[in-house]
Amino acid sequence: MARSNILAIGPKTPPTHGFAVITEAAVRLLTEKFSVKYIAISSNKPNSILRHLEQFFLLWASLIHIMRHYMAKGSTVYLGFNAGYGQLYNLLQICSCRILRLKLVIHHHSYAYINDFSLLSWLCLKAAGLENTHITLTEKMALDLKARYPINFSTIAISNATFVNCSQALTQSTSKPVKVGLISNLDASKGLYDFLSIAAAGKELFSDLEFLLAGPIRLEEDRVSVDRHVEQGIVDYRGPLYGSDKDNFFDEVDLLIFPTRYKHEAQPTIIYEAYSRRVPVVSVDRGTIVTTVVPKEFVAESMSKLESLSIEIIRSMVHDRAYVKELSELVFNEFEAGRKTGQHNFLEIFKADHTHGEPVQN
Repeated sequence: MARSNILAIGPKTPPTHGFAVITEAAVRLLTEKFSVKYIAISSNKPNSILRHLEQFFLLWASLIHIMRHYMAKGSTVYLGFNAGYGQLYNLLQICSCRILRLKLVIHHHSYAYINDFSLLSWLCLKAAGLENTHITLTEKMALDLKARYPINFSTIAISNATFVNCSQALTQSTSKPVKVGLISNLDASKGLYDFLSIAAAGKELFSDLEFLLAGPIRLEEDRVSVDRHVEQGIVDYRGPLYGSDKDNFFDEVDLLIFPTRYKHEAQPTIIYEAYSRRVPVVSVDRGTIVTTVVPKEFVAESMSKLESLSIEIIRSMVHDRAYVKELSELVFNEFEAGRKTGQHNFLEIFKADHTHGEPVQN
């Protein structure tokens, strides 16, 4: 019989989004050291009624497994914290753990309930109590969370770099023309039109610059705009990219621009994915981006300043190709150091609770 002394509850892919990707990576890391049971509270059913029904049954499956782990001395529940009404499920899970006195580790991924007060979030945080651990993405996120909800609770900062694989990408070439990229869900909230504006301005200054776009396009109006810029020779659109194709995209570009306008941006995994391939990132101050991007001068204070900052950095890269190599080494070394520290600290959270104790049988 399989044995488990950590019960992990959170989303799985598909669909592919940051919350699910990081949760799956966290479970893989835990599995290297502990016995883990992973319960998915997510559904990829296209029909909303069927999707909610499946999630409802998965909720009860998670509660049953929580009760089973009550029988295992030293068991811990690792809970991915939702940003919206999914916190109703989280509240039931948290209350069940408290009633059964199970150790809880709650992982926060969103700024939605930090930017705006949520009574449901307050109830979850209050129910979790002081003795349980909350994982935030940075110290800044922990401070922002406690400022929004002045409740006593313990936090530890574990960045998303912890859960991004380290690659063997080569140092960026200093001989090719400078290439600038954006890979994301391509719409206005993720800065599509800001990137197109930067690309147009950059091509006017340096005709041999190349601007690459990748990612799915959902809205027809966005596709029309991208197609127009492709026809004008301003950008090269590669379509949605995954796996090795995504890695190859990073290997091709010298600079990633991430001009997000998404209100609840926290710590985009795409930044660390770029760093793992030695690609520097220019972005804007949202969520924890200001404490994530290196060097810090690559973060614009506002969207109104992002284009001028991006052009200034691109100009420096065009005139000094050695600068590209320096940047690629800087971001990779920062990423790798953060990844190793994060993995150690993440596993230590659970090690303290699993030095002794009998695992539950599944």
